[in-house]
Amino acid sequence: MLNLKLVKLFFIIFFFNFYFFTDVQAYIGLAPLVPIIGQAIVWIVVGLIAIFGFIAYPLKLLFNKNKKNKPIAKKK
Repeated sequence: MLNLKLVKLFFIIFFFNFYFFTDVQAYIGLAPLVPIIGQAIVWIVVGLIAIFGFIAYPLKLLFNKNKKNKPIAKKK
């Protein structure tokens, strides 16, 4: 019974906070957005490097294996 009253109280407080108080007393600008964009660019670059590494390393091993198996022409 007590939990039900607490849940009701929580929803009433939630309702009043988000539907009746409309003034924002802070400046919301580009300052928080700049680091987020920078981190997104860093993660994209890291992801591309990782994908390139997963593709390039097996190809390098394959080419080196084929290079070792080729017969070398002897010079006269």
